[in-house]
Amino acid sequence: MDGVGTPKEYAVRAKEIGMTSLACTDHGTLTCHRKFYDACHEQGIKPILGIEAYITEDRFDRRDNSERKTPLDLVYNHIILLAKNQEGLQNLGKLNEIAWSEGFYKKPRMDFETLEQFSKGIIVSSACASGLINKAIELDEIALAKKRIDWFCRVFGDDFYIEIMPHNSVEMNCALIDLADCSSVKVVVTPDCHHCTKDQKVIQEMMLILNTHTKMNKNVSYDESRKITDVMSRLDYLYGKDRPMSFNSFDIHLLSQEEMHEAIRSQDIYREDIYDNTNIIADSIEDYIINRNLNLLPVKTSNPDSELRQKAFDGLKSKKLDFNEEYIERLEFELKTISDKKLSPYFLANEPIGSNASDAPTFPNLETKPSPQSANLLRSSNLPRCSGWLCAIGAGHQSCNPHPLPTTKTRTKHHPLRQPPHFSRTDTSDPRACPSHNPQL
Repeated sequence: MDGVGTPKEYAVRAKEIGMTSLACTDHGTLTCHRKFYDACHEQGIKPILGIEAYITEDRFDRRDNSERKTPLDLVYNHIILLAKNQEGLQNLGKLNEIAWSEGFYKKPRMDFETLEQFSKGIIVSSACASGLINKAIELDEIALAKKRIDWFCRVFGDDFYIEIMPHNSVEMNCALIDLADCSSVKVVVTPDCHHCTKDQKVIQEMMLILNTHTKMNKNVSYDESRKITDVMSRLDYLYGKDRPMSFNSFDIHLLSQEEMHEAIRSQDIYREDIYDNTNIIADSIEDYIINRNLNLLPVKTSNPDSELRQKAFDGLKSKKLDFNEEYIERLEFELKTISDKKLSPYFLANEPIGSNASDAPTFPNLETKPSPQSANLLRSSNLPRCSGWLCAIGAGHQSCNPHPLPTTKTRTKHHPLRQPPHFSRTDTSDPRACPSHNPQL
């Protein structure tokens, strides 16, 4: 709900206004990169792949803003990351995976530790009014703003830039420029761009109202609103001109060079380097390798029963139960049942799914029952945990479990916000799974 234009529309608009490069920095996601890359190349535009990420001091800190003691101790701030080369693009993926898995609280958040760890090949800019430096300036915490700048300069060197924007206040832009000059950091001018052309502004405003859950004014009439022909004026009538957030007072379409110059000059800022520095960034971007038509189908194995047996016994060994005759006998029975049902290839084909599902987050205080032995052992070998259940379906639960393990009911107390270490949430899915409560497995 934060943008209207498609990658193709942006690329076409960029070509129309004479741009030679264009960056994609969606909030918290990389999912548009492939379409954006293709759309830009179709129009002869150089694509710059990036993200407007969410950053916090500690990605594991899940206190709400109401629990935080100082105005600058926020759940998250914004930051712009651009992939300078292929290594940078890979590091963007790693950072975003960590943000969605380990750091997710309201938004997918990374922290300074992870950003420094995967900093190679990445260009950073200070972002919008919700950026770390902007917020410090807003609250007159200049020392903290300088401290942030020093950190970024240390980690990213010349690949760190400070942004000014046309719809920032004059005071904010001047303060940003002064701090940048004091620290010998290059300044770039950027527009906050949420739609392609001016005619999409009304649609974007409607989406913003929906996204921010803006409340309708009291004592407004639907019949009266229909008399207002201008849609933006109608929205002002229904939701108020002073609604908490609106794009009505400034332009957030893809600005041309002339529009950008005019907007910045209206603030009495006459510096050519802020435009030239954007070209420095664009010129430093290398082309990316976008993999296509990969054959990701499972590799056929000549003897699936044997391979499944090996993986299952590897799991038994990892549990230090490979000398326990009772467990060995039970596992042999389950593997034989799976083999008789010709299901071994199925489990091997689903191994990548099992490797993620085995670490999936759990519901807090969820009462569960133990799984059959093969499910637990194969889980430790990154095979689907459902194997034992399928065995039970094929042979009958009692016969499948000749040596039942202790089945005391246990009420788990998993952290409600626990996330899987390898689960990338670039979509909104959030798989849930319940681990066995068998103390021996």
